[in-house]
Parts: sequence; C-alpha cells; structure tokens
Amino acid sequence: MPEVSVIVPVFNCDAYIEDCLQSIANQSAGHLEIIVVDDGSTDRTPAVLKKLASLDNRISVYSQPNSGYAGVARNVGISHATGRYIAFLDADDLYHPNRIEHVLPVFENRPDVDIVFHDHKLFRTQPQQDEPSGFLEQTRFLSRATDYLKQIENGLYICREDFYTFISLDFIPFRTSSIMFRKELLSARGAWFREDIFPGEDGDLWLRLTKGRRVAFVNEVLSYYRQWPGGVSRDPVRHLLTSIKLHTDNLERGRTVFNEQERRQYRSKIARQ
Repeated sequence: MPEVSVIVPVFNCDAYIEDCLQSIANQSAGHLEIIVVDDGSTDRTPAVLKKLASLDNRISVYSQPNSGYAGVARNVGISHATGRYIAFLDADDLYHPNRIEHVLPVFENRPDVDIVFHDHKLFRTQPQQDEPSGFLEQTRFLSRATDYLKQIENGLYICREDFYTFISLDFIPFRTSSIMFRKELLSARGAWFREDIFPGEDGDLWLRLTKGRRVAFVNEVLSYYRQWPGGVSRDPVRHLLTSIKLHTDNLERGRTVFNEQERRQYRSKIARQ
C-alpha cells in the first residue's frame, strides 16, 4: 500500500502536465501513487499522459468526459486512492522536491494530527525566482494567526482546536497543493469536494475538514502555484458569488462553534465581499 496518494486533475494542460508529474515522481521520500484524472482534454494531454504512465508504474490515468468542475475530477481520484494520506496537485503547479519528506514525519510523529499544510509560492516562469518569499509569509499569516498557533519546534506549529474559527473569520491559508491529510477524514462520501460549485470547491472542503480537527503548519515553501492566463477562472463575479455561498453555508454549519461576537464578525465579513 502506498503511503501517499497524489491526485492530479487535468484538462488541456499539455504544456505543463509533464513538469507537474515529474515534480511528484522526483520526491525525495515516500512511497507514492500518482492518480491523474483527465477531464476530457482535447489537446495533446492524453498522449503526454500515456507516455508518462508507460515510463512510471506509479502513474495511473483515468479519463472521463469533460465535467467542467475540478471537484468532480478530484472526487474520481479520491475514489481510486489507496494511500494512507491524500494530497493534491493541479496540473500546472509543482511540488518542491522535499515536499513529502518534510510533511510525512509530522503525521508519523504526531498521531493526533489530521491535517498538515505549508507555505507555497506564486510563480509565472521560474518557481524559485519569481517571488522572493512564500504567499503566507507575504500575507503575514504567522502574525495574523498567532493566537491560534503553538510552535513546538523550529518551523513546525500545532494549530489550536479553534483554528477553524480563524480560517472562517480571517482567511483560508491552504491551497490544494499545500495541504495533506489522513485518508480516513474522507471516509464519508459527503465529505468530498462539492460538485455544484466552482471555483471555491476547495475552500469549501477545507472549511468542512478543519472543523474539529487537529491541524499542523510547516513554515516552509513546499509547493508552487503557477499564475497564467489559462489557469483558474478569472471571472470576478463568479468568484464573488461562490465565496458568498461557501461562507454563508459555513456560517450555518458553525453556528454551535462561533459565539455571538464571532457570528457578527463573520456576517460582516460576508457582507463586505
């Protein structure tokens, strides 16, 4: 059984998918399976995937008609995952070579930890050079979340049990490429990605998974998020509407967690969007 199942949804990404999969295959540690779900690509992506899968038996490719929703493709990947831990990488993004090596020990040394996340860097051409620091460093995550974190060793923090409140009221610090969690968190089918919203299906899942879970933060850039015109939807109205929906749903879901002041603060955050 592999330790980690890395799930990669892909649609028309022949320019980047090989670099993406190589960044997973070249990890410095960890027994991996790489599950690629092709969501009906019409470019050279299927041919590239066929070639890569023939060269590396850790790569499995599943093809389906285009759904138009990344969450649908990720859910197909989850249904095929056999690893103890689940990770994701979008087809145009990259892992740092030591990503798995620096995350797995947190789970192994801390059986109480359910979710581990780390910093990530935005890039356009050169992941090591385009930005001088990680996204969470630039957004002052450590200072903003200081009341919700406890440093247990250099570069490793355990989040307080109410970290769910922080990510609800302030911001969600995870990307699909910067989070890993125990597979049993997804034991119930209803805990998977919602298939009726995009974008925002990832943020919705992170809010649902984090509620009542023990989370750890590795203060290190271990993944790279590519910014390019053909990437994630740039439709600001769609982003706004899905953000309002996922936070409104989360406000209702957390009604027994948030106190009255926090509920007012959350409603104000939603209204300001």
